[in-house]
Amino acid sequence: MSARQTNMLLINLRTPGKRTILLAFAVATVFNCVVLLYFHNRFWWPPDEGQYAHTAERILHGEILNSDVQEIHTGYLNFLHAAAFAVAGEKLVSLRYPLIFVALIQSCLIFLLFSKRNLLGAVVVSISSIAMGVVQYLNPQPSWYCLFLVTLIAYCLTKPLKNYRLVLVGFIVGLVVLFRQVTGVFVAMGVLTYLLTEEQEESLRGGLFVSRFLLSLMIVGTAGYLLSTTDAIGFLFFGIWPILILILAISYTRSSNQRAVKIIIELGIGGVAAALPILIYHVAHGSLHNFFDDTVMRALHVSRFPYLKEASYFTFQSYGLERVLALGSFATVVNGLYWIALPLTPLMMGIGTLSEFRKKHTSASVGAIPMLAVFYALVALLQQIPIYLYYVLPFTVAGLLWLCLPKRKLVRILSAIAILFSAISLYYHAAQPITRGGDGIVRGDRIPLIQAKSLDRSGLWIDAVSLGTYTALVQTIKEQSQPAETIFVIPNDPELYFLADRRNPFKFWNSAIGIIDSEEAEAILRIIKSSPPRLIIISPNDRNNTPNSEIVAGYLRHTYSHIKTVSNFEIYRWP
Repeated sequence: MSARQTNMLLINLRTPGKRTILLAFAVATVFNCVVLLYFHNRFWWPPDEGQYAHTAERILHGEILNSDVQEIHTGYLNFLHAAAFAVAGEKLVSLRYPLIFVALIQSCLIFLLFSKRNLLGAVVVSISSIAMGVVQYLNPQPSWYCLFLVTLIAYCLTKPLKNYRLVLVGFIVGLVVLFRQVTGVFVAMGVLTYLLTEEQEESLRGGLFVSRFLLSLMIVGTAGYLLSTTDAIGFLFFGIWPILILILAISYTRSSNQRAVKIIIELGIGGVAAALPILIYHVAHGSLHNFFDDTVMRALHVSRFPYLKEASYFTFQSYGLERVLALGSFATVVNGLYWIALPLTPLMMGIGTLSEFRKKHTSASVGAIPMLAVFYALVALLQQIPIYLYYVLPFTVAGLLWLCLPKRKLVRILSAIAILFSAISLYYHAAQPITRGGDGIVRGDRIPLIQAKSLDRSGLWIDAVSLGTYTALVQTIKEQSQPAETIFVIPNDPELYFLADRRNPFKFWNSAIGIIDSEEAEAILRIIKSSPPRLIIISPNDRNNTPNSEIVAGYLRHTYSHIKTVSNFEIYRWP
């Protein structure tokens, strides 16, 4: 056999056939289906569940988004939830069905992106996208839908889609914005950077001013965001890499002014097409001003909440190191190593992407997944807690593995680590209550869940402590009020409106967003005085309490009769 024939044979042996790819795809997909089906109705974080269920219920019953019911996200998530209620019934579990469907599609897309280049990597990223993703915080958050959409964008950028490629990508970017605004900004920056540095050949007709201006503008915007939101660790692990890539992109871009303008126009057409339904909706209902106030002004107000800056990923790494050095149980040591390594993943991915970009000078040569993942990782900086890390981890792991594809041995090593971490994620952390606290999370404490049969509108499995608290709360609300009467929960906890099937007299569900100055507090008090709700539920230790909400709560405590305290909830009744 000649040397050429030998080489061809080796290539054929390393390149999996269609049957092998289909078998691997089936194995990964079946595994992911089993995991998603098992976990889909486990875990809850009541205030978030309540926010989305309460809003969806009101929309489904005819109220106008942003006019009758407040929402700081841009709306598509709420209509998706309303549709889920219409199809599957008004229970919390109904909001999980579109969530797990989208997560499954996301795992299939990431498999397809890897399958032709490395089949082992394809299986690993598909499984880890679920194990280290949605099942870690099974809550109908917009971030999970954004994760699916950014994966879809990477697929579109990687595959040749002819003339409609930019418009389609712009449409999907627009959808990301309309699920979660700030995530949409990060994704848009990643897409624009990729497209402006995609071409290798010189294209200097008309100069490079537009491309370089756009890239410079993104540097300024990213730096401003990082200065206002993060600390030194967050900057090192997540923030510095998109800035450095943008700096290199200014030198590497070969997109002429004409091409840059074409990119902006076609992306813009797609983005406008994505936004048209929600704009038409608000114009038709005369709620455009309310839409702007909620999704821009009040959304910016949320970003200034003090508790968003209290936590740090470095704290979890420090706890993890303590557990490792203590050499306690197997579980504490393994989980200690897990929490030391997990926040380092975006750091390694950022270093690898920057290195590849410096060598190859074009984003297409680096790959859409790592280029987008560097920018998408900024999502984790809004609040440095495990939930936000899990929002970006599936895409970050995929980006890191993509960079290693040319080195098969390294792929095998990283795949083994990713599978190990996926197992730790599933066994110790999937669907576990947030109430474990920082120490409990790092130790990998496991709390059993039970079916919440006493909560008719739940359909979930939750921890016993939460079940006892909410069973008592809902029972008291139903005993002390009639279905047609209103109750008022302050400052947050909209889950009580939904679980007890009682109406909210106000458009807001969180007073930290709904009552942002003394004038609004006075307006709320006037409404309460003229039409007092039957029950008031106050949570005095809630982190969403503000001076303005305390004004309202102080008045309520003096005018209503206290009837019971359940856990952290004070219940008052109008005589």
